[in-house]
Amino acid sequence: MQNQASLCDAAPPPPGLADVIEAHMRAYMKAHDSLQPCAGLYGRVMCEVERPLLRVVLDSCAGNQKRAAAMLGINRNTLHRRLIELGLIEATETAPVRKPSRRAGATRGGSR
Repeated sequence: MQNQASLCDAAPPPPGLADVIEAHMRAYMKAHDSLQPCAGLYGRVMCEVERPLLRVVLDSCAGNQKRAAAMLGINRNTLHRRLIELGLIEATETAPVRKPSRRAGATRGGSR
């Protein structure tokens, strides 16, 4: 029995992602105590979180965007577009192109 570690001796679990982000944001706000951060903080934070998230997931899927999109629970075209917008990949001719929506009343055959 002496060889078994008790639950009290076990190392605490590492902080979760939300805890890490909250601690960082509190430190950020404290560092700017006398000044309010400029407008657009939400967008900047989302971009800061999204970029490494997409990089890590894409790396774990060996660059396979279809698998990465499935892991993230988003459409592959959405992932591809975000990768381009965030500068993680370059746009190419093979990038998905959105088809223009049909006008109301248009038919497939081209005539009415």
